[in-house]
Amino acid sequence: MASGSCSITCARWLISASAVGYYGSVPGQVLTEASPPGNTFLARLCVAWEAEAALAGPGARVATLRTAPIVHPEGVLKPLILLTRLGLGGPIGRGTQVWPWISLEDEVRGIRHVIDSQIAGPVNLTGPTPASANDLGFALAVRMNRPFG
Repeated sequence: MASGSCSITCARWLISASAVGYYGSVPGQVLTEASPPGNTFLARLCVAWEAEAALAGPGARVATLRTAPIVHPEGVLKPLILLTRLGLGGPIGRGTQVWPWISLEDEVRGIRHVIDSQIAGPVNLTGPTPASANDLGFALAVRMNRPFG
């Protein structure tokens, strides 16, 4: 048998990733994988994305990762780093909105766990504690020794 091929008994598996935006905007609510989808554009897009993933075929195991923005210099922080470096860091909107996040290291560990444990179904990948937009912006400003408006 050639490398990379499988016999008829080989299980099919798909890991699909969308976003925690699946849940829409529901301030103050604790959300789990069992929570219903929201009605925002991103929520509807995530629902459609996961519905397509579910079409992986009969007998396929599908894991749908609902991941938070990755807090990393090459991720969601990239534009914030530039603004902060220029001394323009400050609240985004009112700044009190909860901003789900995950570190790149935790994202990779979470994906490895899903693979190693052969988990199927929805899986939320987020950081362990909630943060506001101000929390993240202020922490970045402190780290860069720059002001936070």
